[in-house]
Amino acid sequence: MLSPMAGYTDHPFRLLCREQGAALVCTELLSSTAMWFGSERTGEMMDFTEEERPVGVQIFGADPVQMAFAARKVTERGPDYIDINLGCSVPKVVKSGACSALTKDPERLRAVFQAVVSSTHLPVSAKMRKGWDEDDVSAPWISEMCQELGLCAVTIHGRTAREGFTGTADWDIVRHVKSLVTIPVLGSGDLRTPDDVKRRMEESGCDGVMIGRAAMGDPWFFARTNHFLQTGEDPPPTPPSARLSLMRRHLRMSVEHRGEHVGVVTFRSQVAAYCRRIPGGRRLRDAVMRMDRWQDIDAMLYDYEQASIEGSEIEEGGEVE
Repeated sequence: MLSPMAGYTDHPFRLLCREQGAALVCTELLSSTAMWFGSERTGEMMDFTEEERPVGVQIFGADPVQMAFAARKVTERGPDYIDINLGCSVPKVVKSGACSALTKDPERLRAVFQAVVSSTHLPVSAKMRKGWDEDDVSAPWISEMCQELGLCAVTIHGRTAREGFTGTADWDIVRHVKSLVTIPVLGSGDLRTPDDVKRRMEESGCDGVMIGRAAMGDPWFFARTNHFLQTGEDPPPTPPSARLSLMRRHLRMSVEHRGEHVGVVTFRSQVAAYCRRIPGGRRLRDAVMRMDRWQDIDAMLYDYEQASIEGSEIEEGGEVE
């Protein structure tokens, strides 16, 4: 499934990943406190379309009352499940006592789980890290608590909160959690290739995986991985022309979804990931970052697409040689 990623897993990107074979998608993490105070922006971030199903909404917070309220508000929107974020280690979030910080407060964590589960008929899952640090490995007992309280599944990222995204993900913790509970266990961390997915699933015995950074700029990762798992064959990389064509579609979807200004700003935040896999991508990225009109961006992407098809090169100014 597609991992929830702040600032990235919006409607257009979720839909593109579903089309390429992601089994499940989920919104980026949404603040229960923001919902409590009626944030229109947070309400908009819960929006999804029927084409995205099965789709979940991820929430976070440290106040059981606010989390119960958030669960009810999410349920009204009718997604397929609710996910509770226990993994985010961003300082301002941790300072509020939510996400990774909540794993250090078992009583409050239990109250949060109970509040959410009792406030919705939807399946509830939780995504967590290995623990706060190597001296506080909490994923095993939290997963057991999840099972006890009626959560439907857990996802384990094999790094601690202290590590952030440094170091190497520990998949032994995924295997250990899988041995402790009977609810589905998903694994996450350092899944860069289809072979990584196959190997880690076999080693850990997990029921599935969450794909995060590997999907950024590469929605095809799901299709390639599904093909590899079914046939043992790794398809060739997606050609640059197809990437550029999808970038143009992603841009149009973003503008249609959020209007030109916000749509372009959101798209620009995702351009770098696409451009890493395109010849001349750095120049394209730098040019797009200076543009404000979606038509100008689309025209440049079209030039690159045509040049890629014809085997031409793109000069610094964006003209075909």
